Amino acid sequence: MIRIGIIDKNELFRESIHQLVDFKTSLEVEFSSGSIASCINTLKPGEVDLILIDNQNFSELEKINLKDLIHHFPEIKFVLFSSQISENDIYHFSAKGIRSFLSKESSIVELNSLVVRTIKSSNSFEILMNKSLQISLDQGKNSFLDNREVNLQVFSQRELEVLDLICQEKTNVEIADKLKLSVRTIETHRRRMLEKSGSKSMIGLVLYAVKNRIVDVNKIDLEISITY
Repeated sequence: MIRIGIIDKNELFRESIHQLVDFKTSLEVEFSSGSIASCINTLKPGEVDLILIDNQNFSELEKINLKDLIHHFPEIKFVLFSSQISENDIYHFSAKGIRSFLSKESSIVELNSLVVRTIKSSNSFEILMNKSLQISLDQGKNSFLDNREVNLQVFSQRELEVLDLICQEKTNVEIADKLKLSVRTIETHRRRMLEKSGSKSMIGLVLYAVKNRIVDVNKIDLEISITY
């Protein structure tokens, strides 16, 4: 049994999802909350496996609270569940640790499928979304996976070599061995690339590199999986 929580400002929506999940899926709703702040104050370690969260109308304070929530409960997985999810949202929230996305127009079957996939996923470079969301994004014109002008001037040649190996999910030790450098030097390159890109994590750095066409998306282990 997968235990989930729901964070959404709309109480009626939360209750509707709660009833549908209880009636039509194998998931179990342990709590629902109208704000991230109240969730941080009441959630207990080990209480849930996954949280569905709506990002609509996030205040600056709520964005800070979300960061705190992810930091305090690293074992919990998150699904961004909203009626409006843009490619910028996917880029932004993936960098923060949320890598599953679901539109509110989805069916309860799609919700159940995505939750199960998210729990099972162990690939740190995998982005999950439901089919209807992917179709919606495909109709846009600014996909960060589409061809665009290559931007290689951000990083040095050595940093590009390190980045290429990071995208292959190589460890610092493996990269150091491959490039005949010390592990400490690799760590320095990683830190500098994070600073230059404004990223907070390795997945954020990889997505930055993909978005700016610094690396070829077809040659890295970034997976965008669609659930049906």
